[in-house]
Amino acid sequence: MTSTVKILGIIGGLGVVVMIGIIAYGEITKPIGTDILQRPTEQWSVGNSLTENTVLTYRFSHVDNDYVELKTILKFFEKQEQNWRVHIIIEDPIGNMNEQELFLSQSMIPITPIEPHMKSYMRMIQDSILWIVNYAVEPKYLIDNAVWGTMIHGVQKEELKITAREDIVTKAGTFDSYVLSYKIKNKENMIWIVKDKPLPVKAEVYDIYGKLQFKFELVKN
Repeated sequence: MTSTVKILGIIGGLGVVVMIGIIAYGEITKPIGTDILQRPTEQWSVGNSLTENTVLTYRFSHVDNDYVELKTILKFFEKQEQNWRVHIIIEDPIGNMNEQELFLSQSMIPITPIEPHMKSYMRMIQDSILWIVNYAVEPKYLIDNAVWGTMIHGVQKEELKITAREDIVTKAGTFDSYVLSYKIKNKENMIWIVKDKPLPVKAEVYDIYGKLQFKFELVKN
């Protein structure tokens, strides 16, 4: 065997030893549960599983409307150039209705000017049922402790993350849901996500003073 071959053999052997050392170190120091075979594959984003002719009916209350419960129907017709043609109907407790047909982007952001009679209602819808748009335009993991964003209220900062998986009972049915939550002072803010639903099925959110900001529930789908 020539000296050149011997040197190459030694270098190759050292390379294998170094590689084994790196792998071993990684196995020792990696967090529990991060095995490549255990990486999460369940993800969700706004508009997830949305199909043409989907109809979602919610009941919601908002601080801007003195918590008067409103019924809203979202009728998704068809997609045109990545935007959804949607008919939105708002009904108050005595049966008065306001409605508008408009286009929502794929991430559920209005791209059609809102008519004057619908502006206050759309603002409340965006600040409740569509509130999640701020945090889940891109796919987010549905796994315990998966962080979706950061909530900042004054000097307090909290992670918005998946904290549980549970069956949630709504008027639209019982769903296997993931609880997305964050705590402000002593109030737990909770949003229930269902993998095959395009929007949350339920939520209850408070401000830094513990005052309810909004709540909603899917009542028909």
